[in-house]
Parts: sequence; structure tokens; C-alpha cells
Amino acid sequence: MNYVIFDLEFNQGYDSELNTPKSNEKCPFEILQIGAIKLGNNLELKATFNRYVKPSIYKELNPFVVKITNIEYKDLRGSKKYPVVFNSFIDFCSKDEDTVVLTWGRDDIHHLIKNNEYHKLQVEKKIKYIDAQRLATVFFRTETKNSIGLKNSIEIMDINDSSNLHNAFFDAYYSSIVFKFINLFLTDKIKEEYEVQVFDSEKFFVKNPCFYQKYYEEKGATINSDININEFIEEIKF
Repeated sequence: MNYVIFDLEFNQGYDSELNTPKSNEKCPFEILQIGAIKLGNNLELKATFNRYVKPSIYKELNPFVVKITNIEYKDLRGSKKYPVVFNSFIDFCSKDEDTVVLTWGRDDIHHLIKNNEYHKLQVEKKIKYIDAQRLATVFFRTETKNSIGLKNSIEIMDINDSSNLHNAFFDAYYSSIVFKFINLFLTDKIKEEYEVQVFDSEKFFVKNPCFYQKYYEEKGATINSDININEFIEEIKF
């Protein structure tokens, strides 16, 4: 079994003269970046994927998108159009037959399908899928009834460097850390602490210990160890 955890960043239409959003109804969110982490059967890091996409719907970057994602025109130089990047991503996902795909929430799956429809890409591929946000929400059982955010999840795990969030590659990486931790916790492979590596755009630079039940309760989370990850796997059309 392999796991591919991916994340997307988007651009939206923008009228610079009126300073207002202006999007194509057929594809309101154009994918700008696809980032992914592949974990092996033992949750070891097997491969990574990080591609920017050359805009073809909205040639101008929305200022709000630039502010949130830090994606600039220079990042898009030399990038390929969406169909090329998407096909590379599909190859990355499907090199191994038995693969489960994960995203943080279901929005990215929805917008991926919308971009495929706009570019007339016929995939019709059924995949095994896990909503990692739903899994984390059930696992951490926080005081709020809302779905837990990625930033809150990694803060519960004492990973306090969230400066790279809203970058598709790093969001995929942090999501993979949460998923890996939940797996290890449920299989009783974590006794007292678990070290994870957090990295910036160039290198790994810090290790953070994740402590046991009492520590999480202090963070406002009551760990739910009575769950089965396989029950979160569903089949969807990619």
C-alpha cells in the first residue's frame, strides 16, 4: 500500500481596473501549483512532486492569491500548462497499483475535477481516497465541533513553524506528517514520543517531539484511539 498526499494552490480572476474578482464560471479556481508526498507501506518517504502551472485562464495573478500563497510571476517562469502537469501528476500517483490518495478536506478534489473538465481531460479513474481532515477531526476530538484545520493539527503536535502553509508542497508535507502520526499512534508504535522533521524550502532543519495523551489533553485535544483508518477509505472518481 502506498499513500499520496497532495495539495493545490489556485488563482482567481481579477479585474485590476475595478479592483474586484472576475472569474470564469466554468473554472473559478485555476490550479497554479500541485504538491504531493508519496509514503510507502511503512509510511516511509518514497517520492515528492512539486510543479507550478502556467496560467491559461487567468493570466494576471490575483493580489489576494499572491499575498496568501507567496506565488509570484517569477515562480511560474518555465512552468508547463495544466494538461502536461496533471498528466505528470497522474503518472506520479499511479506508478504503484495499490495507492490511496489523500487531501486535507474535499475542496481540492472538487477543483481538480473542475480544472480537468475545463481542459477536457478525460480521466475516469476510480481511486481509493481518504479525507485527511475528516480523519484528523475524528482522531484529535478537539473541543470545537468544527472540522480541524491543518494549522491547528500541527500545532497540537507541537510543530509551531507554520510559515510555509498555503504552499501546495508544504501543505501536502504537513498533511503527510499528521497522517503518519495518526497511523503510528493507532498501531501502538508510539510509546512516549515521536520525532518528525519539519523543513523549509531547501532543507530539513528542526525536529519536534510529539508527546503522549496528557500532552494532547493540555492542547485541548482528546485522542480517539478507537478508530480504524481503513473505515475512512472510500472510492471516488478522480
